[in-house]
Amino acid sequence: MAANMKIILLLAICGLLVLNCDAVKPGRCQRVRPGQVGICVSQCRVDENCAGRMKCCGNGCGTVCRNPV
Repeated sequence: MAANMKIILLLAICGLLVLNCDAVKPGRCQRVRPGQVGICVSQCRVDENCAGRMKCCGNGCGTVCRNPV
C-alpha cells in the first residue's frame, strides 16, 4: 500500500513539472546588431509572458516582447 502511494505521489509531481514547462512560440527574434543596446529592463522571461504571437527577445541589455521575424 505504501508503495502505491509513493508511485501516485511521484506521478503527481511529474505531472506538475510537465504542466509548468515554458512553451516556446514559433518564429525567431530579430538579431541584435553589435553595439545596439535597448532598455535594461526585463519585460519578460519566456515567450509565455508575451501576448499573442509575440516572443520574449533580448534587446542588447534586457528582454522585451516583440513580433517574431
